[in-house]
Amino acid sequence: MNTLDVVAPFVVAALAGAALAFFELLRTFQRNIGRALSSRWGLVLLSLNALSAVGVYAIVRYVFKFDAGIWTALVVGVTFPVVIRSRFTFYRQPGEKETANLTEFSLKVDEFYQTLQGWCLDEVNTLLAEQRKALAEAIKKKLSVKQLEKELRDLIASGVMPEKRLEQEKKLDEILQTQDNARREQLLALLLIDLSTAESLRCLTR
Repeated sequence: MNTLDVVAPFVVAALAGAALAFFELLRTFQRNIGRALSSRWGLVLLSLNALSAVGVYAIVRYVFKFDAGIWTALVVGVTFPVVIRSRFTFYRQPGEKETANLTEFSLKVDEFYQTLQGWCLDEVNTLLAEQRKALAEAIKKKLSVKQLEKELRDLIASGVMPEKRLEQEKKLDEILQTQDNARREQLLALLLIDLSTAESLRCLTR
């Protein structure tokens, strides 16, 4: 067996695991996926999932001696969260071998993985929040509340999906009913960020 035959399954497992992390980021941050992926915490999350998938594949290959081809690596890479979130423990308190309920000192693989994953997502969210806040401040310096409302109504009306238009118009109307002027202005700027392309926002804030 040559080096490529040995390495290729690990690469496939890593890519499949990273793909799951990508879809997790996409589902969580949607149109901000580009900024999420460009952050170090987004990359850490991709790496965490890739390494976890590789680790599970290594266990399947070397511990359980399962047939370890490309397809096995792909299946493991796609399904490793099921294993990683299992009740398997890699540390158990002495004397707990027959105990059904593990104590607080028992470190479970699923909790360890989910803690790291949640931490990465929180850090990405914090970074994006800071970026959006700064961009909203720049927009408010360029546009008044009336201008923001007009820009948003024109943008929403230009949409081609009726369901989206109704949803966005409802959100805009809810924001306009906000009594706090500063809060209303901030929410309008954030909504414009959500509905605009990165290029149009760059042109707007120059």
